Amino acid sequence: MKPAVTKLADRIRTAAESGDIVQTELSTSQRIIARVTDGIYREPWAAFRELIANAYDADASRVVISSGAPDFKQITVPV
Repeated sequence: MKPAVTKLADRIRTAAESGDIVQTELSTSQRIIARVTDGIYREPWAAFRELIANAYDADASRVVISSGAPDFKQITVPV
């Protein structure tokens, strides 16, 4: 049985070849976000700014992020 990340990678690869969209849900903890951004960005939000910039650099026509305000327990990037 393939791990979930391998299955997702396969779905993305297949979708990229056919021009389809892949929609999935990813979750992480504040500790992981802090670890990924540590030493690269002064603030964790800057990592999201970079992801948005990368999406536009890749010719995205629209990027939407829902912050889950006011509790900010979930960040959603709808496709």
